Amino acid sequence: MTNDDIVRLLALRSEGPNLDYKAGFEWSRANRDLKYELVRDLMALANTKDGGRVVFGVRDADLAFVGVSIEVFESIDPTDLLAMVHDNAAPKVKCAVYKREIDGRGVIVFDVAEFEDTPIICTNGIVSIDGSRRVILRQAAIYIRTAAGSTEEISAPDEMRSLIERAVRRKSNELLKSVSDILTGRPAQLTTDAAALYAPEIGGADEFFRASFGQS
Repeated sequence: MTNDDIVRLLALRSEGPNLDYKAGFEWSRANRDLKYELVRDLMALANTKDGGRVVFGVRDADLAFVGVSIEVFESIDPTDLLAMVHDNAAPKVKCAVYKREIDGRGVIVFDVAEFEDTPIICTNGIVSIDGSRRVILRQAAIYIRTAAGSTEEISAPDEMRSLIERAVRRKSNELLKSVSDILTGRPAQLTTDAAALYAPEIGGADEFFRASFGQS
């Protein structure tokens, strides 16, 4: 992601399913609940069509770019963040962290890819430590982003159906690509899950190709 890409994100000044602005916070033990809330947001973006971004350095009141403090900027360690995400999600969320300076102000972008073929499921239950016992993460929950730009646990049948349809479509696309690879003589590259799921179809296509064109 280039600085120009980040400038374009900041210029949008409009949150939605694929973009979330935050003022930002220091990555510290004192902000433990905020860290888990960010993890939840990243899971939700991974379950959103085309993924999305969380941007630190934007004022909540008017979505103006004000930058993050040097303390916040220096405290965000991509390794620590990704470890926390991976400890609470399965399969793993693909997320890149960009720390840049734009017009003399610090900005941090968390760039999340859409899940590859299986939706992201929360693996741990986490409650707040502020005395309210508020549930931040619920084990086995699937989080999504809404059209209004908030993160919610999936609950409506239509939302679940849409998520399943996207997962099936992505696996179907992988199958079609593998068959195409066979027909052009390239070795099919599949994930372990997809290889097991589509082994009969791919084997049949491979046998047909060899029988029809005499390839050994």
